[in-house]
Amino acid sequence: MHWIVSLMVWVAVLLVVYIAAKQLRLTGNGAAVPSQQAASTQPAPTAAPPQRQPMPPMQQPTARATTPPAGVNKCVINGQTVYTEAPCGQAMRALVGNAPTETPSNARQREMAEAAAAAKRAEEQLARQWDQRMAQRDRDLAAEAVAVQQQVSSVNAECARLRADRDGILRLSVTTQQMSPWRDNLNYIRKRMNESHC
Repeated sequence: MHWIVSLMVWVAVLLVVYIAAKQLRLTGNGAAVPSQQAASTQPAPTAAPPQRQPMPPMQQPTARATTPPAGVNKCVINGQTVYTEAPCGQAMRALVGNAPTETPSNARQREMAEAAAAAKRAEEQLARQWDQRMAQRDRDLAAEAVAVQQQVSSVNAECARLRADRDGILRLSVTTQQMSPWRDNLNYIRKRMNESHC
């Protein structure tokens, strides 16, 4: 777009120069024929047309140049339309020169934000795993305590039954205790009480 505007301006300038030179030649030829006439009568009509005629060519390039405002360039840089007073090449260099200084900082901030988010997610996951392990440990301890309590209750119940059976045999006479059924039962009861730590 910039080179098109420059070309239009150069064409307008050349057109104005060409028309001015042509008018000067016409003026020179007209003055050479009536060389003996007075200068006050002849130059007046010949000088007025050259002043009126160069003006329309000057207005044509200005009318064409008003499509973008004078001194403003419309540039397309990386698919983005930019209006600037500087030439498009300079504006593109300015944008390209600014891009490396802005892009790394933005990329760095994005990397830091992503790293912080990843660290937070990892920390939350570890916290959930810790809570799950602690909850499982509590459940295991509770189940173990219930099992131990049940075992203790079972052993206590068995010990109470063995003591009752032993006391029942010991209430018999010594002769009866020495007899086969009672003697065997008493020996078994004593063995079970030792095993159960009654």
